[in-house]
Amino acid sequence: MNRFVNFFLRIRNSKLFSGIVISVILASAVYAGVTSYDIPPQYTFYIDIFNYGITVFFVIFMLLGKMKGSLPSWLESLLNGLL
Repeated sequence: MNRFVNFFLRIRNSKLFSGIVISVILASAVYAGVTSYDIPPQYTFYIDIFNYGITVFFVIFMLLGKMKGSLPSWLESLLNGLL
């Protein structure tokens, strides 16, 4: 079990993970800006996929935050560091 916890602790402390989170936040801001312009129809499919990806990322984070309190204590402490 310690290997499992240590694996997630390494992810939490990773600069790569922090960079991914920051990138998704910036991507969300870019999406908000791009959608304020008239977009040619051939690009709307890609913009929609981009939006779904950002939404799924944030939904997963919200679900993990809502599950706090009903999780095992070791996972609870892990999520406290992530969220």
